[in-house]
Amino acid sequence: MELLGGIDPEALCEAYGTPLDAYNAETILEQLKTFHAAFAALPHRILYAAKALSPVEILRLFKEEGTGLDAVSIQELELGLRAKFQPGDSLVTLEKFSARHGRVPCCLRLKPSSGESESSETSARWYEESKFGISTGELERAAKLVADRNLRVEGLHVHSSSVILDADVFIEAAEDALRGRRRIPLA
Repeated sequence: MELLGGIDPEALCEAYGTPLDAYNAETILEQLKTFHAAFAALPHRILYAAKALSPVEILRLFKEEGTGLDAVSIQELELGLRAKFQPGDSLVTLEKFSARHGRVPCCLRLKPSSGESESSETSARWYEESKFGISTGELERAAKLVADRNLRVEGLHVHSSSVILDADVFIEAAEDALRGRRRIPLA
């Protein structure tokens, strides 16, 4: 029996015991290359969502490849720090962050307005239940905070959801990100 990459699963189980999770770094790196290629025409930076898969070794692999890390829980932050990622923040704790680390680069997560006018029950639930990001109504406050504290914001992003299947929701989210970009100067 053989897994991708010529690895014998029985030998792994004998060496490390069971249960055992094994990941193929080559496959992960190929997917990362595919993602970079899809956005090659645009300036971009990939932020890996720690909640997707967070063994420190996987996080280190992404770090070595130059990706950033999207971490929202204390546990994800601790794992990210163990993998040698540098910390960043969002508006929820941005005021505290800016008082201590004002010139540390950070990205701000925007909470898209998509659910506010979307008729889809799934999209509306995603928006209502989302605890992620700065709402469109808070953009002025965020822009003022960035200016007043001379924060070094290097990017804006929107948390997407795997339950959203309507492309219009993502188009609206992209439009919100562009509106945010016009309001919040990037370093």
